[in-house]
Amino acid sequence: MGIPHLITYLRPFATRESLKDKEIVIDGPGLAYHIYHLCQSTRVSAGNYFEAAPSYKELGETVLEWLDGLEKGGSTVKRIYFDGYLPASKFDVRLERLGGNTKQLHDYYNQYPDGLRYQSSSTTRQKPSSFPFGFVYPRNSYTKLPALPFLVAACIEALQGSNSYRDVVEMVPGEADAFCASYLSEHGGIVLTGDSDLLVHDLGVNGSVTFFKDIEVAPENVAKGLSALRMAFQHLDTRICEYILQFPYLMSKLGEGQDISDSKETTDIFLPFLVDSPAKTNAWEMSTSIRQLAYACVNLVVPAVDHKYTVFEHRRQLKTSRGREWDVPSPADLPEACGNIITFLENVQHNLLNRPSINFWLAVAFTQDVDISSTLGKTALSKQLLSSSLSRKKTQMTWDRIHWTAQVHGSYYSFRILKQIIGFAVAVGDRATLPETLLRLHELLKNLPSLLVSQVDDIGNIEELRPLAVKVSSDELVNENEQGSFAKQKVSSKQSKKNKKKRKRKQANVGEKEGGRSNNPFDLLTMT
Repeated sequence: MGIPHLITYLRPFATRESLKDKEIVIDGPGLAYHIYHLCQSTRVSAGNYFEAAPSYKELGETVLEWLDGLEKGGSTVKRIYFDGYLPASKFDVRLERLGGNTKQLHDYYNQYPDGLRYQSSSTTRQKPSSFPFGFVYPRNSYTKLPALPFLVAACIEALQGSNSYRDVVEMVPGEADAFCASYLSEHGGIVLTGDSDLLVHDLGVNGSVTFFKDIEVAPENVAKGLSALRMAFQHLDTRICEYILQFPYLMSKLGEGQDISDSKETTDIFLPFLVDSPAKTNAWEMSTSIRQLAYACVNLVVPAVDHKYTVFEHRRQLKTSRGREWDVPSPADLPEACGNIITFLENVQHNLLNRPSINFWLAVAFTQDVDISSTLGKTALSKQLLSSSLSRKKTQMTWDRIHWTAQVHGSYYSFRILKQIIGFAVAVGDRATLPETLLRLHELLKNLPSLLVSQVDDIGNIEELRPLAVKVSSDELVNENEQGSFAKQKVSSKQSKKNKKKRKRKQANVGEKEGGRSNNPFDLLTMT
């Protein structure tokens, strides 16, 4: 079961090194559970344990794929040990584990006394490009019950049926970790495990321990002489590059002799200019929290002295100004912030389960618009457009429609900024020190399409969102008057003007450093 907190205490003393040309010994049961969680993590649409459960065939295929990946990277698998007998000293531990599993089952039964949904469409796998490496923890809802009953047996069967690995699989008359340690003590090498117990075994002078979830496959380009930092930099948009190079540490690594002493006191980013309605709040405003998180992620890969906690954004502005100043979350706040965005995206995904024709990222923009407008006491622009589109000509390009399109563009590009900066942090940072929720968000954002296929420029896309539009209450029915403007029923014109002024005052302070609202720019995302 491992020694509580031992890995956490020893992690600062760990070193990163290549597994190429290394001889590998593997803790078999640990490998089986690692493969199980890997397979679970690919069920991004699953809503519960049963929808996320992999088939035994899938487990067998994945364990072979994982081992093949090790050997393609230049490692040699010498032994894979499986427990054939557990000593009497482990009897109480096994009883405790059995009791824990039983409690899990009872708790789950009490939580879902009427059963759970099961939709085959939710069991589809989405494997990231790094699969089966680049470990991402499965969602908590997937692990509320014990692992599949025949998990270890299925993996052993697959290995014994493989020409490549049948000769290195060994069922031992004791605990696998003891045999792993004994082999390393005699021959040297690296043991791969998921259990901290091996850290206290005598592995000999040439033995070491690596954990399954820490293993990564290096990109091919690294072998061609490019550093991970320089390679990651090549995949960023120009505006994002400019932001990153305002960190002196990164400029010193990437700037090739640029004078880093010439840097400004402020950190600025000039966002692409969106064509929106000058009569409305800037279209970038709706997705500000996404960008704030993105800006903060760079702090994870630079020294503390370089950390930045405010950013000046420059977008539509008539006069020369310092731009709009935003706070960004501290490193300590990043896990929760990433978790909130994951929840937000998963909720949108859930709402689209029976609506496969709706573009996911368009639905994300719609949901942002609805949630933030509700918080500000306004009717969402997207809902206004949907309520009016029946009486408007489809060929008419109103400023409301133009502004909505700009909001979609701003939402998409904000997630693109987040995707690229998180990808940069993962590529150049120590994966073991990055928040788990950030790594999960990194995998989710891999589904964000490129600009060439994103369809964000489809200005007629508002109509496909009609099924998502929630029916507005009788006090908030939006109808178009004869002048083409919008007003809420049952609200006097005098009261309407007062509400409008209040909304403008509230809106002016959304997320700003000096504003009276919550300092957490991600609160809105938890309301979906």
